[in-house]
Amino acid sequence: MHWRSYRSRQIGGVVGIVGLLLLGLTLGVTHLLKTRKGSLTISLHQSEIRAGGTIAGVVRIDPRQDLTAERITLVLVCRETWDEVRYDSEGYEETRSQSRECHSQTLTITEAMQLVAGQEQEVPFELPLPATLPQAEGSRARRSRSSGEVRGRRSWVRSASRLQWKLTANMELAGIDLDTTHHF
Repeated sequence: MHWRSYRSRQIGGVVGIVGLLLLGLTLGVTHLLKTRKGSLTISLHQSEIRAGGTIAGVVRIDPRQDLTAERITLVLVCRETWDEVRYDSEGYEETRSQSRECHSQTLTITEAMQLVAGQEQEVPFELPLPATLPQAEGSRARRSRSSGEVRGRRSWVRSASRLQWKLTANMELAGIDLDTTHHF
């Protein structure tokens, strides 16, 4: 049966290369089709996120061909990321990164609209924020083995968290949609 393992590895390698080529081709064609349709950009009047406030701005649409948009939707997402550290029985540090989505909000800013090639359009928006928003947590004190950690105890200690906000605009079209993302 060993004579088949070499052949299996060859076939697996070829399948992997073909898969990567198909993925690259698909991504390239998708990018080309999006570029032919046009582009979207988000322009904000302010970039501060405050509980109970609003995020105001415009979505700029630059169509390169006549298009019918079904709707334009904004999605605001906040991701909290942090590191966790623990020490093994010999005192070596082990770190892992964690993250979670802690806020998501969607707003449709326009329904069906006709777009003419070469005529840039702006769609204004105001995204109201809730009265309470996620806050980054402070770090918890790390303890080394020398500060009294029990031998063999392997509890994780969390570092300070970071909040990463992003606002995505998506224009639904026949075929491939146009989208853009603004990071805070």
